[in-house]
Amino acid sequence: MKKILIIEDHPAQRDYLTRLAQELNDELVVLNTDSYEEAYQLAMKNTISVFFIDVDIVGGSGLDLAKELRKDGRYAFVPMVFITGKSDLELTAFRDAHCYEFIHKPYTEKIIRQVFHKMLKDFIIILPEKTQYFNLDFRGIKQRVNMDDILYIESRNRRLVIRTRYEEIKYKYMSVKNAKEQLNDAFVQVHQAYVINGNYIEKIDLSNQWVKLQFCDTMIPIGSSYKKSVGALF
Repeated sequence: MKKILIIEDHPAQRDYLTRLAQELNDELVVLNTDSYEEAYQLAMKNTISVFFIDVDIVGGSGLDLAKELRKDGRYAFVPMVFITGKSDLELTAFRDAHCYEFIHKPYTEKIIRQVFHKMLKDFIIILPEKTQYFNLDFRGIKQRVNMDDILYIESRNRRLVIRTRYEEIKYKYMSVKNAKEQLNDAFVQVHQAYVINGNYIEKIDLSNQWVKLQFCDTMIPIGSSYKKSVGALF
């Protein structure tokens, strides 16, 4: 599922833009924040398909954030739309951050809808999304498991168990560490014996040290040495 990130320091406008994005494309995951640091962390932990950025944000400049994100190979060409009242920065935004659109505040509903429709209905819906697989090979039998379907991977009784939304696959022995090397950035190790798909996190209980995933009744334990990193996921 594709994700967008809205970075806007005004709560009412941030809520409006989030609702508009969800209205135009209900298959999107819409992330939002008012903070430079949180926006950067969200971009590092997720794969964002489109950014909507206000120039004035908490803790820094949206323009500086965009230039920093452009240094990451994943975001070298990802669309970035600037929404700001600082019209004198339009040339800089196009030249230095290679923005796709520049929306002037105060904007009309017609203008904002046109740009959002263009990015979230026309552009993102045809954006190719390469399927990534976890590859299994056991006694000459090869199997590819769509990573988007994997809830978690567990080391159990000297076997690797892959729990997907639809089935449980018992595989030959492989360390969790080696398995994680095959997986994409959505996966997080939460215990010596468990790697989970962060996109399916439903609830984290740091006091009792477990995490609950969607489509799964198993309470995944959180190892003491992973507690801090897991807490940073939400």
